[in-house]
Amino acid sequence: MSIAIFFEGKDSDSWAAALTKRLPDTPIEIHPEITHPEAVQMAACWRPPAHSLEQLPNLQLIQSIGAGINHITNTQQLGSGVRLCRFVDEHLSHDIFEYVLGGILGHLRNLKPPVNKLWKPESYKRLSDTTVTILGLGAIGGHIATQLAKLGTRVNGWSRSKKELEGVATYFGKEGLSEALQGTDILVSVLPLTPETTDLINRDLMAQLNPGAFVINVGRGHHLVDNDLVSLIEEKHLSGALLDVFREEPLPQDHPFWRMPEVIITPHIAAITDPGRAIDLIVDNWNRLQKSEPLKHEVDLKRGY
Repeated sequence: MSIAIFFEGKDSDSWAAALTKRLPDTPIEIHPEITHPEAVQMAACWRPPAHSLEQLPNLQLIQSIGAGINHITNTQQLGSGVRLCRFVDEHLSHDIFEYVLGGILGHLRNLKPPVNKLWKPESYKRLSDTTVTILGLGAIGGHIATQLAKLGTRVNGWSRSKKELEGVATYFGKEGLSEALQGTDILVSVLPLTPETTDLINRDLMAQLNPGAFVINVGRGHHLVDNDLVSLIEEKHLSGALLDVFREEPLPQDHPFWRMPEVIITPHIAAITDPGRAIDLIVDNWNRLQKSEPLKHEVDLKRGY
C-alpha cells in the first residue's frame, strides 16, 4: 500500500523525500506519475486537479495539508468509504490571529499610504473601544476571539452550535446571528465553507454592522458577496475591508476590488502551512489508518467541517 501526493504550487519532491525518510517501508508517489494507482491508500492533497482522486480505486484517506477542505470537496467525487482529514495546528491558528490583529490595528490607527503628500492628523480608536464580531468559533476562530478579548477588545462570537469562550459573548444558530452583529465595528469571518455559509456575508448581514464598520475575511472567498461589499463601501456604510481569500484565486485583474483603495488585498497568506508539522500529521494518520485507530482531525462530510 502507498501514499500519493497531489499538490499544486508546492515542492512535491521535498515532501516526498521527507515522507520517505519517516516511512521508509511505504512507497510514496507523486501525481501525475503514479505507477500503481490501485495501491494508493492515502492521498496528501493541496488543490488536487479535478477528479484526479477518483482514479484511485482503493483510496481510503485524503489528508488536506490546509485548514480547509473545499479545495478537495469542490473538485472530487468522493466514494462512500473515503475519509477526509484537515490540517489543524496551533501555530497556524496563531499566525492567522496575528494577521487579523494587524488588520484591526491598521484600521483603527489609520495606517495607510498618504494621499497627495497631505499632512493631516486623524483621530483613532483603541481596541478597548471597539467591538469585534468573529464568525466561526472553531480552532482558529476561537483562538482569535479569546486572544482579542485578552487585549481588552469587546468580542462577540457566532457559531453554528453553542460555544463558551472566556471573555467572549457567544451566540449560535440562525436566531443568534443578528444579535451577534449588533454594535459591530469590525467583522471577521473564519467560517468553514458549507451550503449554509456560502454568500452569508451579504448586503443584509453587512447592513446590520455599525456605520463605518470594517470587514476582514480569512475564511473562504465564497462567504462574501463581492458586489454587496463594493456597494456598501461606495455608499459609505462600510469603511473598507481586508481580504485574504476570494471566490477565484488569483483574483482576476478586472475585479473591482483592485480599484478600491478601501480594500486591502493579500494573496491567501494569512497563514502558511508548516511542512514539518503537516508531515507529522500525515505520518500519524497513516499509522492510525494501518492500525484502524481513530484519525486526527477527521471531517464530518455531512456538516462540511
